[in-house]
Amino acid sequence: MYFVSEIFINATLFLTKMVVVIDREARQLHSAGLEAFKREDFKGAEQYFSRATELAPHNPNCWAMLGNTLYFQNRKLEALRAYMAELQLRPNGAAAYADIAIILGDDGKLDEALEYAKKSVDLVGGSIDVLFNMGRLATESKIEDIKHEVEKELLSRNPFLKYTDIFVSGFAPWAVTHANYSNKGL
Repeated sequence: MYFVSEIFINATLFLTKMVVVIDREARQLHSAGLEAFKREDFKGAEQYFSRATELAPHNPNCWAMLGNTLYFQNRKLEALRAYMAELQLRPNGAAAYADIAIILGDDGKLDEALEYAKKSVDLVGGSIDVLFNMGRLATESKIEDIKHEVEKELLSRNPFLKYTDIFVSGFAPWAVTHANYSNKGL
C-alpha cells in the first residue's frame, strides 16, 4: 500500500510541475503575442496566441486575444470560434458577448447579435462602445424601443455626447470615437 501511495504522490508531483511549466510557457507566449499585437503584427500574434491556446486551453485570455487577432485579419468566422471558446470558459465575460455581437452584426445576424449585445450590457452596464454597437444593431433591426433606451443611456452616461451625434451618425463607429475624445476633453 505504501508503494502505491508513493507512486501516486510522485506522479501527482510530476504532473503538477508539468502544469506549472506549461502555464509558464503559455503566459510567455501570451506576453509575446501581446507585444506582436501592439506592433500590429497580427500574423505573428496569431502564432503566439494559437500556441498559447494549445498549451493552456483553459485560459480565456488566450482565446480572447486569439479572437482579436483573427478579427483584425478579417477572419471573422475563426474569431467567432475563439470568442465562443472564451465564453465557454468565462460565461460572465461581457467582452466576449460584445465581440460576438459585433461579428454577428457585421454578418447581418442582427437579432442574434442584439441578444449578445444585451447580455454584455446586462453583465457590466456596457461601455460606450458596446452601447453604440447595441444602438446600431437596434437601428438596423428597426427596433425603436431598444434604440431609444440606448440613446437615453448614452446621453445619461456621457454629458459631452451630443444628442445629434447619435442621430446623425445612426450609431456609426466614428461617433464612438468622437464620444471618447469628448470624454477626454480633446
